[in-house]
Amino acid sequence: MSLKLTGNGLFESSRMMLPEHKEAYNEFRKNLDRKERPYFDEQRLAELSYQFGEAINEEATVRIRIYDLFQDRWITGKVERIDPLQARMKLVQEDETRWIKLEEIIDLVVE
Repeated sequence: MSLKLTGNGLFESSRMMLPEHKEAYNEFRKNLDRKERPYFDEQRLAELSYQFGEAINEEATVRIRIYDLFQDRWITGKVERIDPLQARMKLVQEDETRWIKLEEIIDLVVE
């Protein structure tokens, strides 16, 4: 019995892990990598608004960074219009058209 309590003996003798424990541990590890949604002050919001207007007026291609819980995504296209009532924008890409919520947009680069 004393051999089990020396070094790492206690844990060496109990290596069994229940599926529920493994699932809970994996979920815990996954949540460690979560990212918080960034908060924008009024100056940053005004900056983004100006960039949107510039992109629409010039019909320029834009790269938009979209917030995701684990990894941000970049999408490219042309801003066709902005719907302020539903707080979304219409982005036209080569093969599709999609609506993007304004609250998901982190960054905008006019190309």
